[in-house]
Amino acid sequence: MHGVHDYASSGANPPSRALSADEARRALLGEGGEPLLRVLAREQVAELLGFALERARREVEQALRDTEEYWTEFCDRCTFEGDWHDELHRSLIVLKALTYAPTGGIVAAPTTSLPEWIGGVRNWDYRYCWLRDATLTLLAFLHGDYVDEARDWRLWLLRAVAGDPADLQIMYGLAG
Repeated sequence: MHGVHDYASSGANPPSRALSADEARRALLGEGGEPLLRVLAREQVAELLGFALERARREVEQALRDTEEYWTEFCDRCTFEGDWHDELHRSLIVLKALTYAPTGGIVAAPTTSLPEWIGGVRNWDYRYCWLRDATLTLLAFLHGDYVDEARDWRLWLLRAVAGDPADLQIMYGLAG
């Protein structure tokens, strides 16, 4: 019976049949029960972890660069000049982040619900696209010359309210 270590060091091919549990134990631990592969396994695990961590680090750094580039380009599209320029950028970033990219729907707020009155029984779910709130967002986008975002919301609106005008609702899901 050859141990795994023997196959690795000799270059021989391991057997083509499956090993019994006892044979596998002896191959992994050796005849005396001492782990033959402990050091090898640690080195391989350390190498694999090192490789995985380095790859993850590079991916995270690239994702951060991509994110920064995206938001920088987004802000650079703003044509507003004057007082409150930075504050306007921050507001536009928040409004863009509330936009559901696949449909153009805009949520009112990233929260499940808020009471109409503190202690009141009526709660409103702001994870939906409320026509009133989204219209104000649309106006902010248009004032900042974000025509693409305004167009996307308009297309969402046309899909959402298609049909009988009497069936118009105050809010819709992000898919319309």
